[in-house]
Amino acid sequence: MHLELHIKSGSRSGEVIRLNEVGFQLEPSSWVKENEVIELLLSVPAKFQSAILNLYDHQVPATYVDFGEDHTNFIWKPQRLKNRSIDCLFINYFGLAELAVELEDEEGSKVIKNFAPLEIFASKLNAKNVEDMLSYLATLGDEQLHSLFQTTKHGAGFKEGSTSPNGSLERLEHTIDKLSFLFQSLFSKPITKLLPEHRVLQASGEEDLDDSALGWLLDNLSVVEEVDDIDRAHFEFNDRMYKA
Repeated sequence: MHLELHIKSGSRSGEVIRLNEVGFQLEPSSWVKENEVIELLLSVPAKFQSAILNLYDHQVPATYVDFGEDHTNFIWKPQRLKNRSIDCLFINYFGLAELAVELEDEEGSKVIKNFAPLEIFASKLNAKNVEDMLSYLATLGDEQLHSLFQTTKHGAGFKEGSTSPNGSLERLEHTIDKLSFLFQSLFSKPITKLLPEHRVLQASGEEDLDDSALGWLLDNLSVVEEVDDIDRAHFEFNDRMYKA
C-alpha cells in the first residue's frame, strides 16, 4: 500500500510522489514545497468505508471516495479558498511531515497506516522568518523555552485540555513572580486616598457646541442669558440669541 501525492501547481505540476508504508522497502526521502498544490490518493481494499489523513494534530477527511468491486480509492482534493486561490496542504509548514491515514471498515474497526516521512521545503520568505524566530529563541533561557513549547503530536499528551498541567503550573508561577514584584512597588508607595479636583474653566465665547454641551445647557438653564450680539451668542431659539 502506498500514498500518492499528485502535484497540481508550479514547475513540477503533473509529477507523482509515492510514499510507501513504514516498514516496507526504504527509498530516498521525497520532498515537496510548502506552496505546491497537492492532491492525495490512497487505494485500499474494498472493505474500508472511510479515511482520515493525520498530520500530527491535524485531521483531514477524504473529500472524494470512489468505490470499486475489489478496491476503494480515497482522494483528498485541494479546496478553493474565498479569495479564489487553491489551498496548499503544507502552507506555513516546513521540515519532516509524518503522514498517517486512519481507515475504518464496514464493521467500524479502525486501522492506522503510517507512511514514510516527507520533507517539506519552506519558501524563501518563510525561511527568513524562521531564521529570525530561531535567532530570537536563542536569546531565551531554558525555563522560557520550556514554557513556550508543548507537545502537539496527534495521539500524545494530556487529553482533557488544551494545555498540560505542568504548563499551567509554570504559567501560574511566572504570574506570581510578576505580582510579587508589583506588590513590592505598591507597598513602598501605597495609594492612601483619592482626592477629587475641581477646576473652573473660563469660556472664551468661541467654543463649538456638540450634543453633549447642548444637553448640559438644557440641564443648567440658570447659566443661560439672553444677548443682543450675535457674535457673543452660543445658540438661537425663537429668534432670540442666548449665551452661557
